[in-house]
Amino acid sequence: MIEYKEKIIPEAFHGTSIDNAENIIANGFIIKNRIDPYLGNGVYFYEACREHAIDYVENRYHLSHAEIAVICARIDLGRCLELNNSKHVEWLKLTWKLLSEQGIDPITDAVVINFFIETFSENVDTVRASQLYSSSNRQKIFTGSRFFSSQRIVICVRNLKSIQDCTLCNMGDKDNE
Repeated sequence: MIEYKEKIIPEAFHGTSIDNAENIIANGFIIKNRIDPYLGNGVYFYEACREHAIDYVENRYHLSHAEIAVICARIDLGRCLELNNSKHVEWLKLTWKLLSEQGIDPITDAVVINFFIETFSENVDTVRASQLYSSSNRQKIFTGSRFFSSQRIVICVRNLKSIQDCTLCNMGDKDNE
């Protein structure tokens, strides 16, 4: 159902604590069960913007810049459930309808995505979506623009072999390149 496409994302960023980052570099990523995984089960990256990974960790875990590390990775999207693809979105709409007819409650994005992948398309390597980070930050980048300043591209890696390599690119300093 989901075709394999060799598309490499050269810069994807994962924010975490310094201790976690050092463990990841030494031992690799581990997919953990989370309470509300936005795009389903997997390891999350922000495409092309290290600052988004830093902001996420700051806001979610309330860590200071000195406690934050960012891992930079190259990701092969492989078989990607692409939420910017209208056909893929339609599949998720049909999956949501099926779940709602079964009386599943609550039906979150993660529930729909995980059910779709586990039921209809087991071999999904990644899930990719554009996200408006916060409705309160929904501001256009300038008057007359069609773009919003808080838009981010998120990649959820389900198959850890899709992470081609990773390096520690930031420890404790948001302005350090």
